[in-house]
Amino acid sequence: MSARWRRREMTRGEMTAWVAVPAVMWAVRRRVGPAALRFYDSIRGRPCPR
Repeated sequence: MSARWRRREMTRGEMTAWVAVPAVMWAVRRRVGPAALRFYDSIRGRPCPR
């Protein structure tokens, strides 16, 4: 089955999460990637797994 057909069978919430999560991650990496990684490193005290 194609991805489109599967997506049509999902609930609205699942579809939103399916689209929103990668979009948010991409936007975060695009805009505040280096700063976010530095912030993560400072709270965790170890490098972020890349």
